[in-house]
Amino acid sequence: MIFEKLPDAFGAAEVDGEIVLISASSGEFFAIKGSGVEIWRLLDESGDVDDITTGLTKQFAIDADAARSEVVDFLGQLEALRFVRRGG
Repeated sequence: MIFEKLPDAFGAAEVDGEIVLISASSGEFFAIKGSGVEIWRLLDESGDVDDITTGLTKQFAIDADAARSEVVDFLGQLEALRFVRRGG
């Protein structure tokens, strides 16, 4: 499963180790913290869920199944906000 960011849908800035997203359509702010920051960064390298999962297991003391579940859940939330979409 592959995801890609939709840069026209948001503005982003890093503030004190967090990623702050501003929805272009609603003007709402969203803060990404903790492992979500790493997932967000890894999306730039590869939108592949397996690659992102591997990156998380290297960064955090987390097993692959738990990491994959966290990645899929988080990307699902970003997809619902229309900041990412499933790619080819």
